Amino acid sequence: MTFFSSSADGSPVFLKAVFSNFVAHSELLYEMFMDLWYKAIHHSLRLNELRVKQILEKLQQTMELSVKEHGLEMKVPSKLVGKSGILHDFDFVLKKSNEPNWTIVGDYLAKETDAKNKLVSLFLKSIDLESCRKFLVVPSSNWLGKSDSELAKNYDITVVSGATAEEIISKIVKKMPLLHAVDVSKYLWKKY
Repeated sequence: MTFFSSSADGSPVFLKAVFSNFVAHSELLYEMFMDLWYKAIHHSLRLNELRVKQILEKLQQTMELSVKEHGLEMKVPSKLVGKSGILHDFDFVLKKSNEPNWTIVGDYLAKETDAKNKLVSLFLKSIDLESCRKFLVVPSSNWLGKSDSELAKNYDITVVSGATAEEIISKIVKKMPLLHAVDVSKYLWKKY
């Protein structure tokens, strides 16, 4: 069955519905729907994932030109092979082209409840890579509890909070002596 309706702005909306006189068929469809409904990702998590993706893309676009001027290469996202031979995933990586052991790695905390796991994971991956610096980007500083903040400090992980790519980039640049010379201001407010 197809229904025609209109939205608040007056544009036509087409709706389709399944109709069945068979109770068993309807019950089966209901069970399938409920099973899929309970397995679905909560909308707030999905929206946060989309925001993370947008921030990381903008981070790469904004930083890419500027870091190249200083002999750095940025990859968002990136996979690196550690000394153990294991392939590690990172949300962003900065590498010096003339110094292969100089690496900055970073991950983004997409779910508030995963803070401890993300910190331990980032620490262990960076040990295998012998990375120079580690960053954990969080949407809000409130996402990390006291024990998580202490763990980050003990693991020498720099925590950067920010809701926009511009805010995150400016904080990362401030916390990295090598990048102090990088003039990101000419890229920060560029519209893409």
